[in-house]
Amino acid sequence: MRKDNMENNINNEQNAVSETKNQKAKKRTRKLSTKQTVAIAVIAVLYVLVIAAVSVVVFYRPQIENKTKVYYETITDTHGNVIDKIEHVMTRDEESYNILLLGHDRAAMLTDVFMLVNINNRDHSITITQIPRDTWISNHDGIYIPTNKINALFSTYYNMNYRATLDRESSYVKALGSVAETLEESLAIEIDYSAIMDLNGFCNIVDILGGVEIYVEQGMYYSDPAQGLYINIPAGYQTLNGAQAEGFVRYRAGYTTADLGRQNAQKQFIAALFNKVKSSLSLTNVSQLTELANEIFTNIDTDMEAGDILYFAQCILQCDLSDMNMMTMPGNLANGYYVMNREAMLSVINSKYHVYDGEITDGMFDSAQIFNGSSYTYYAPAGDIWDPSVYNGEDAENIYIPRH
Repeated sequence: MRKDNMENNINNEQNAVSETKNQKAKKRTRKLSTKQTVAIAVIAVLYVLVIAAVSVVVFYRPQIENKTKVYYETITDTHGNVIDKIEHVMTRDEESYNILLLGHDRAAMLTDVFMLVNINNRDHSITITQIPRDTWISNHDGIYIPTNKINALFSTYYNMNYRATLDRESSYVKALGSVAETLEESLAIEIDYSAIMDLNGFCNIVDILGGVEIYVEQGMYYSDPAQGLYINIPAGYQTLNGAQAEGFVRYRAGYTTADLGRQNAQKQFIAALFNKVKSSLSLTNVSQLTELANEIFTNIDTDMEAGDILYFAQCILQCDLSDMNMMTMPGNLANGYYVMNREAMLSVINSKYHVYDGEITDGMFDSAQIFNGSSYTYYAPAGDIWDPSVYNGEDAENIYIPRH
């Protein structure tokens, strides 16, 4: 009997264990409700999107087309005749990028804002070189520039393309690419990306940021009904809205050096705008980011993809004002033009914008004499350069601008 009882107990325990396993199995195979299924699916999708977004920020790098580049050094005789060309193969630094930024007016598409920007992600630095609007540039490759001033280069290419295609959008894009190619060939640099903005986009972006705080040394007053330009900015600390900011960066009537004075005022504004972006832009402010994104894609034409813009924005936000340096292209006034100083500009290219190993030589630089080749101009002497200073972002507000 005792043995039978023991067997019964064992059987009961086995049955209990089996029943428990069956219950667990039923729980595991229980169907989810529609709401539960949708909720899990949404969570899974969001999880994947978050991982993808983080991956873009952390791992994304702009595509570099030319990891090696061939430079040709032109050798001339004492009379300037080409006697030989030497080939130099150079390797790319993949942490340094050059960007061409243009800003044009509302009327004739003259690019009064013309800047070369280098973003170096290796040392987290930004270098900005402004090219004055009156910079002398020669006719070349069958391109006739009416004023021989660089601010007419974009409109010249645009008008030429538009006459051929009657397509405004494609002519606009082609003109931007042609300007970049001209600078690449003449200055012996690699321009990775280009962007051009009109004044409406500039004003709107400033307004979205809530204005830009800046110290105005002396009052700015100017009226030009033909351009629709009215400047009325009192002296002192100001928070400039979009329209006022446009007046600040376009004002030149009160400077003894006119456009060259305006170049330095623009340096002040760039530093103030950088501070504003750093202090006010937040990745959690979805509304502000959406407005900025819409403004950028509405009023800025660029060959950058969204990922490129995000990458460079991240690079810039990792920098401080002390990491930003600004200068005007070295040169001087000559016969009503601003003439590039060849020797000094070559030094700037090698130290700040050459993204390959090796060095750009005089024989590689502006071999077609686009910037320095006319009987109506002269080479600005090396010791006679207008304001050769390199301004650090922290010191930009102290730039001295001579006034009438």
